[in-house]
Amino acid sequence: MNNLEWALACAARGWLVFPSEGKRPLVKWGTQSTTDYALITSWFGHEHPNADVCIKTGEASNLVVVDWDGYKLGPLAQFPLEPYPHTYQVVTPKGGHHFYFTHPACGKICTCVN
Repeated sequence: MNNLEWALACAARGWLVFPSEGKRPLVKWGTQSTTDYALITSWFGHEHPNADVCIKTGEASNLVVVDWDGYKLGPLAQFPLEPYPHTYQVVTPKGGHHFYFTHPACGKICTCVN
C-alpha cells in the first residue's frame, strides 16, 4: 500500500490525516488535518508524494494511540499491557509499535480498534 492509499484508508476510518516529512508537518496540521479525499489525493498524489502519513489523534479523530518504542523501552514482551490487546497496530520504522484505541470522549474506557 503506498502512502496515498494508506492516507485514504485512514480517512475512510474517520481519522484526520496530514502529510509530514519526518516529524515536520507539511501543512498546519492543527487546522488542516482532514478526511477530504480530494485534498488528501492532492497532497499525497501530487504536492507531497513521498510524505509520511500522519494522523491527528485525540477526540477529533476519536483515536488514542499508545506508542511503544522498543528500542528505548525494551522488547514488546515488556509492554505493560502484555499480553497486549488485539487492536489495530502498526510497526514504526525504528521497530516500535503503535496501538490504536477509541478515544474515551464518551466517558467510557478506551476500546480496541479493529
